[in-house]
Amino acid sequence: MKIAFFLFLIPFISVISFSQNLPKENNKMIYLENTKLKIGVLTDVGGCMVYFGSPDGQNLLKSDTSLWNQPASSHVKPSAFSMFKQYFGMISWVGPQSEWWKHQNINQKRLKNAAVWPPDPFITLGQYQVLEKTDSTLKIISPKSPVSNVQLTKEFKLAGNKLLITVSAKNTSDSTISWDLWTNARFNVDTKYMVPTSEKGLQRVTTDESPVKEKMEYKLENGVFHFVPKEISAGKIQQYGKAFIYPEACNILVIKDKYLLKMSFEKVAMEKIHPEQALVEVFHSLSNAGGDNLLELEHHSAFKTLKPGESFQLTDTWSLLNEKDYPNQQAIKNLIYKED
Repeated sequence: MKIAFFLFLIPFISVISFSQNLPKENNKMIYLENTKLKIGVLTDVGGCMVYFGSPDGQNLLKSDTSLWNQPASSHVKPSAFSMFKQYFGMISWVGPQSEWWKHQNINQKRLKNAAVWPPDPFITLGQYQVLEKTDSTLKIISPKSPVSNVQLTKEFKLAGNKLLITVSAKNTSDSTISWDLWTNARFNVDTKYMVPTSEKGLQRVTTDESPVKEKMEYKLENGVFHFVPKEISAGKIQQYGKAFIYPEACNILVIKDKYLLKMSFEKVAMEKIHPEQALVEVFHSLSNAGGDNLLELEHHSAFKTLKPGESFQLTDTWSLLNEKDYPNQQAIKNLIYKED
């Protein structure tokens, strides 16, 4: 009888022993997954989506996996004085950038200097509370920010090969505020991409040429825009460009490995976009040091004025497709010009 009882306990003893050796999920990475798509969201560090790709492990986003499982003690504690920690992936900001530190009185230096960096630490690095979690949906909410006076709610919903992302911003102050919502998705510097636009839609391309920096060339042909990184010239350390675009269709296409990522978003009239920003923005940087090797594909909502307690939202649809289904440039162009 004692032997039988001991044998009965062995599976439970093994489970207990094994579970004690499992790494702790201090950062609360939450995955949503189906047979066609998988995403990963770091709820404890800004609700940042750091994995988007196939269930077999092909991540299309740029992200440092060594940061995903860092203990909570390694996280930046959000305050009006904290700096930014780069997890890459897809992040949500408010815009315009020139206003980031003008609506707070806590950090007087950043207020006086009209600082354009870092972004609001509370909504980009703060711990998001999970409001809802199912096999296909995740809804999380940020802390209330004393810097931008907003609170963000993010919803992620999987449906087949599509991900619906909704970001809402609520005015938590006692005064009227004005912001846009800004989606910024980061990719490796060598990632191929396309933005559907015309000469008229290419509003401006900026750079900062100096003795150590040079502009990055770009192509706009057959209704498609992209930067063209080349070998950095002797004596230079960085090559980059920033493009401000009003696209012909509200899609951006990323081509990586055997996959295509089609990012679709709401069309906004040009006059409703803040004049410092654009509906679509592309930042592409190549550096000898490597730290600035980055591609950012961004888009903005309309610039909104909110009374206390009011909210507005920005919605994206990301589709994961197989490159083999689009065998030539015309098929790809048809894809990026097609509104979902």
